[in-house]
Amino acid sequence: MCITRVGLHPCSVDEEWESAVAKIEAFWWGRANRPGEPRLGGDASPYPVALGECGLDRFHLPKDAAEAEKIFGWQRAAFAAQLALAKRLGCPVVVHSRGAFQSASR
Repeated sequence: MCITRVGLHPCSVDEEWESAVAKIEAFWWGRANRPGEPRLGGDASPYPVALGECGLDRFHLPKDAAEAEKIFGWQRAAFAAQLALAKRLGCPVVVHSRGAFQSASR
């Protein structure tokens, strides 16, 4: 058995994070959850059962403080958006938190 999840990992968050999260929602509500219909891209991968891995990661931020804070802000916003999406979907979340437990648990 193969169980899949879909999400925007914090190390992949950039200024286009809103578009990426919108694609997650479109995938989830689209053909991804309609058994018997062709898969997006024509593959045979299983349906996602959780949202993630999403969260916060201070470990992989740039050394420049201003750049790091900008990216961490995008991470916080993307994480909040994905938590809201998971709530709407009623699905579990796989959380990634590295060096950011306090921020991730708020």
